[in-house]
Amino acid sequence: MKIKYINWITGIVVLLQTLASWTVFISPDVATQMAAQMMGKEISGDDAFLILKTFMSVFGYFGLGVFVLIMGINKIKDLETAQKLCLYLGLFMIFFALPDIVHMVTGTLPHQPIIAILINLTVAGLLLFGWKKGTV
Repeated sequence: MKIKYINWITGIVVLLQTLASWTVFISPDVATQMAAQMMGKEISGDDAFLILKTFMSVFGYFGLGVFVLIMGINKIKDLETAQKLCLYLGLFMIFFALPDIVHMVTGTLPHQPIIAILINLTVAGLLLFGWKKGTV
């Protein structure tokens, strides 16, 4: 499989995951519901929502930056370099999913839905496949 296709799939998944972070700025009801899902209970107070919006904006811009990085990697024509970058992106996606896996297993903190964790791990597996068998 071509590495650029793997990168496009990864980039789209990252963008879709960060879209949720921008919804808190569109609707206060969505922000309330998202806060309740994240914390397991309904939160109140302007400071709490300010913290939520700050976190979500950082997450959104971080995701956008990762997307731009992934699209920039598509310009690399050297097979060895492209494969190494697939390895690094695959490890990044594993570490991105790791806190949610730990929190899901231990039950100590809120985590993403299982489907989101599985999507992250699937993309990580695809990137690791690109590391071993990807073509330019």
